Amino acid sequence: MKAIRPTGKPRASHPRVKAQLRAHAVYMYKLRRELEPAHCRLVHESRLAPSFVLRRVGLEAARLSAFNRRGIITCWEITAAMQQLSHRRNAIPMDGA
Repeated sequence: MKAIRPTGKPRASHPRVKAQLRAHAVYMYKLRRELEPAHCRLVHESRLAPSFVLRRVGLEAARLSAFNRRGIITCWEITAAMQQLSHRRNAIPMDGA
C-alpha cells in the first residue's frame, strides 16, 4: 500500500532557515581563512575530528561576536574562542588520571 502524498505544490524551506544556513557557511569560511597556522596545528593535533573542532570554534566565535554586538567575526573572536576551548579541554581530566 502506498503512502498518502500531500496535495498541492511543495513548499520551499523557510527564509529564516536559509539565512541561518548562509550565516553558518559565512562564519565557517571566515574561521578557516582567519585561523593562524599555530591554531590550525592545534586543530589537527587534537584528538577530536578537525571538523568538530572547527565547528566548536566557529560557534564560540559567533557567540562572542553576538555578545560584542558585532556583525562580523573578527580575528580577535576566533583567537578568544580557541583559547576558551583549549582551556576547557585542559580542564577535563584524562581517563585513568
